[in-house]
Amino acid sequence: MEYLEFAKHVQTELGTLMGADVRVEIHSVMKMNHDPDLGLCILPKGEEVAPIVYLQPHFMRYLSGRGMVDVLSDIVRQYHEAEPPRYPLEALQDWHRMRGRICARLISAERNEDYLEGVPHRRFLDLALVYYILMEENDDRVSIANITRECLSQWGVTEKELYDMSLYNMPQLMPVSAVNLQDLLEQMLLRGEGNSVDLRVGNILSGEKITDEDSAPIYVVTNTAHYLGAIAIFYPDVLNSLLARLDWSECYVLPASIHEMIICPDYSHMGLEQLSCMVKEVNETAVDETDRLTDSVYYYSRESGDLQLMNSCSPRKEKQIFGIRIGSDGGRYHGN
Repeated sequence: MEYLEFAKHVQTELGTLMGADVRVEIHSVMKMNHDPDLGLCILPKGEEVAPIVYLQPHFMRYLSGRGMVDVLSDIVRQYHEAEPPRYPLEALQDWHRMRGRICARLISAERNEDYLEGVPHRRFLDLALVYYILMEENDDRVSIANITRECLSQWGVTEKELYDMSLYNMPQLMPVSAVNLQDLLEQMLLRGEGNSVDLRVGNILSGEKITDEDSAPIYVVTNTAHYLGAIAIFYPDVLNSLLARLDWSECYVLPASIHEMIICPDYSHMGLEQLSCMVKEVNETAVDETDRLTDSVYYYSRESGDLQLMNSCSPRKEKQIFGIRIGSDGGRYHGN
């Protein structure tokens, strides 16, 4: 059975199983760094918003020998276990109710060209900034809804308004965290012993003491939810404040994933070529494809306020291919 045939069969069988008061729909859904997938929505009568159940994992289990009855049971169970939408459709269509929840995240522009066609976005170097509604954020989960071009039409707003609102909202909704990598790894070891990781501990931007000099001068920049936190380097004045706190004049910026960036000083023992190889190897071996950002290395100068995309094949001055300036209002276009 082919994937599309499988999806239609599941839709028909679930429609019969769930009854006439439930609508079962199949949608093509663009996923980050992936080809489009098919998502299934189960909508009780009168509802217009529901969690999406992606069908690809269920199809793979079906191909591995799981019976169709068990597959249908898995989907129904996943649907019932999903959190109900926090906001009704009329709330999502109301800009004045949603504007205080507008946030942004970074994705690879090259890997997501098709996705970017359907969403408002802003390009920075080889990255793209896209927008979402922060539906819920607590210790257990983060729930978001992606913002499409249709949302802009319904709200009657521009991409610039989304950008400005996201820069205003994110430092409050998803505060920045900058933690020494060694401290973070120690916390992760504690988590393995049954403890939780608290990214507020050791956050040097919240007044915590800077790690001893014998620690590796490598810092993880993210948000306190550790979710879609790579964007935190674009929060207003974050990189400038961070480097001032560390007494660095410039630094390399490494895209660990869509959830975090890593910064290290220019005088660290690793050169640009080594850093480039490290980023690529980590992406290929340790980062899930959905969470990958780019294989690039960036360079930030505190004096100029420019974030540069580096090219390991050229001398330093020629490595500055393209830059943006990051000031008190966050990232803005700079260069050509």
